[in-house]
Amino acid sequence: MRALFLAVPCALFLAGCSTALKVLPEPGLQSYGLSVTRATRAVEDPNVQTVNVYVVFERDFSGLLELYLYDGKTEVGRTGTVVKMPKGGRYVDFTFDRRTPLFTTSTVMMKATPLTP
Repeated sequence: MRALFLAVPCALFLAGCSTALKVLPEPGLQSYGLSVTRATRAVEDPNVQTVNVYVVFERDFSGLLELYLYDGKTEVGRTGTVVKMPKGGRYVDFTFDRRTPLFTTSTVMMKATPLTP
């Protein structure tokens, strides 16, 4: 008897769940008082590609946060968001184009660029 395998998008099985991603350290973040402790794929809607990142702000920060996605050593997506955050820990959501291969992504790296007054 042969087994039948269907190609079904992972999002159908993971709806309402999230999966952890490895976070690459970006040395420049520390100079702005930032650190990333966790990143997860948010799977609530198959048409919206979102990664939730927990960021610790050691001091107030206003600027651009960019998130890079990697499949192995190959960059497969990037997006950014401008934030104005007080000192503390917060989740920051990064939304990617629906064509981004989020489920083959294994690693993320965040970069920061402060806004100049």
